[in-house]
Amino acid sequence: MADGSPTPTHLPRREPGEFVFSHRLAVRFRDCDAMGHVNHAVYFTYLEQCRFAWWRHLGGSSGLPGADTIIAHAECDYRAPAFVHDELDIRLTLTDCGKSSFTLQYAILDVATGKRVADARTVSVTFDYLTGRPVPISDATRRLLLGGRE
Repeated sequence: MADGSPTPTHLPRREPGEFVFSHRLAVRFRDCDAMGHVNHAVYFTYLEQCRFAWWRHLGGSSGLPGADTIIAHAECDYRAPAFVHDELDIRLTLTDCGKSSFTLQYAILDVATGKRVADARTVSVTFDYLTGRPVPISDATRRLLLGGRE
């Protein structure tokens, strides 16, 4: 852009088999509701666990290196129930990287059956907690997010 700010990067949507990161976990008894399946709210914790594992993989500790983030939007479409002791594969891919936000898409699959359990999407915003305002994604963080695909 002419003002020196980074140009938003719109990435092509990937097919389910093209997710760039995968995190496995076992469903715990405490994740299940009175009906015996994973409670709907717990899926957002699964997304968070995958996102943090991905950030650690990129080189951060609890978040993106050099960037504080907040979740501005989260959605989940439930496809099939998961039950205690099921092993789930949470897959993640970056689908959009803007000036101060980026979008992640997820697929949650039952490892034993390959069945799609849920599809989800989150929008994260790089954020300055002192000012309470969004800030541009740093060049270093953008490079990590894009994995060298600028």
